[in-house]
Amino acid sequence: MRNAAVLAAGGLFSKALGALYRIPLTNILGAEGIGVYQMVFPFYTVLLTLSSTGIPSGLSRLTADGKVDALKRSIAFFGSLGLLGSVVMFFGAQAISSLQGNIAAAGAYRALSPSVAAVSLISCFRGYFQGKFKTFPTALSQVVEQLVKLAFGLFVCYNFGSTAAEKAAFAALAVTVSELFALLLLVFFRREKTVGATAPSVKALCRAVFPITLSSIMLPLSKTADGFISLNLMGGGAKATAMLGLYGGVVESVVSLPVSLCYALAVSGIPFIAKGGEKNGAKVIKYTLFLSVILAALTFVFSELIINILYPKLTPNETITAVNLLKISSLSVIGLSLTQAFSATFIGKGRLFVSPICLGAGVIAKIASTFLLVSGARLNVYGCAFSDIICYLVASFSFLLYIIKEYSIKKKVDSPKDEKENEAFGYRAWRQKRRRFS
Repeated sequence: MRNAAVLAAGGLFSKALGALYRIPLTNILGAEGIGVYQMVFPFYTVLLTLSSTGIPSGLSRLTADGKVDALKRSIAFFGSLGLLGSVVMFFGAQAISSLQGNIAAAGAYRALSPSVAAVSLISCFRGYFQGKFKTFPTALSQVVEQLVKLAFGLFVCYNFGSTAAEKAAFAALAVTVSELFALLLLVFFRREKTVGATAPSVKALCRAVFPITLSSIMLPLSKTADGFISLNLMGGGAKATAMLGLYGGVVESVVSLPVSLCYALAVSGIPFIAKGGEKNGAKVIKYTLFLSVILAALTFVFSELIINILYPKLTPNETITAVNLLKISSLSVIGLSLTQAFSATFIGKGRLFVSPICLGAGVIAKIASTFLLVSGARLNVYGCAFSDIICYLVASFSFLLYIIKEYSIKKKVDSPKDEKENEAFGYRAWRQKRRRFS
């Protein structure tokens, strides 16, 4: 709980700094500049997903038992992947921005490109520290990252650049500088050596990280696809776009705050599950359920107050829609938080492919329910909120089914009948049967 509290505090404070940074940055860059600035992030996010997502959770599980020192090998391998992404982004800046329809974004792409390699290295260090049950370096690096971006970004954007595109490039450069500062801080914290530990092979590293990366990209990709599907099902046009903007830009932003608290609990639990097994996994799920129910109830009760405080410029009709959507989506706080807790539990136990399978079932249910609920404007944008709830419900139910199946197999293997077989046919035969069940 202490580790989760440290991660949650760092995450919330860095989110607050990020929101504070956005207000003056938008005023300095203007509509055109902020548009150019935003253009570079979809492609940047794809590169980060491929080169760094899944690394912290995978490495924390490998590091937790103290037998493996995966840091050096992961820095060499994933750092190389990140460097490749940086090179692609730097030299492909003009072609990518041209395909997007605004070649002026090429400067921002080049300024942001070194941060792909930096984030890959940062992910390696964060995974290592989490595996050592040390969450303070991760939390502090997040805060420092936002502080440097805020101070350096506002300074260079205000004093340099004559056009909106040039100012956007300086804002992107601020992201790179902030990631480098965070990396230097984490390098400073890495002082002790792991005694008696062996370095894992590249194959072992990929086996530990790839399934988690697959799990991590499922929901974002489904959200991207859902945006296109829902917009067409709602008839397209400015009104449908505005409704989806209320759900995606307003309601989901609010929901992400309580979910991030529960996510800190899930992430900090991974090394404890890897080291302590079943009991620690059960604790993570119980604590997450308890915390998420309280946060969901608070979100539901104070929906109107939250929307009015955070988004006072919405029209009365938009405010009513946003409040109703937030009340419905308060259930998503429980569903998404539980999904993350189940995923962390199976990652900690080393059952890495359970998460992508269960999340895949949830995504399929989400897409199917979107067609059923949004088609023909039956529930309009409210159908999107219900489809998300169905997605998390199906994913959580799939995790539960797997746990029940695992428990029943374990009970069957450890039954008195098997003990008699152990006496009759010998220990070796009994162990073979146990392995088959496992």
